[in-house]
Amino acid sequence: MGLGGWTMKRIALLGAVALGVGLAQDVVAAELPVYGAAPVYQAPVAVAPTWTGIYLGFNAGWGWPNSDEGRFAFTGIAVLDVRPSAVTFSSPVFGGQFGYNLQTGSWVWGVETDVDGAHMRAEKTVTIPAIFASTWHRVFEC
Repeated sequence: MGLGGWTMKRIALLGAVALGVGLAQDVVAAELPVYGAAPVYQAPVAVAPTWTGIYLGFNAGWGWPNSDEGRFAFTGIAVLDVRPSAVTFSSPVFGGQFGYNLQTGSWVWGVETDVDGAHMRAEKTVTIPAIFASTWHRVFEC
């Protein structure tokens, strides 16, 4: 039993209390009195939302038109109407917009302009049976 009956738990408890009292001394400084009047709280000014202003934006996407305009009519010995299968093609599409809005009461007035562009192109070849011995080539563009 060493230390005259002190157990390890009592020594640990006494050490923790001493450490806590020693570290708590710095906290006492936070309790010093404040001299002078307390600051007066002022609520922030409420600002109504508005749509008035200039804006600029960009956009991007993907375009995939379908076309079955490839209709060919051949005349000769007999009238032959050939409609090839649909042509599909795709391309990226980019653009932007610019405008100005003015809000008056609950009405919003505005002017906007926008531009979008893409380059889409596909080709289709149609071969007619040997009676006509013809091959036609058509280019589709958007």
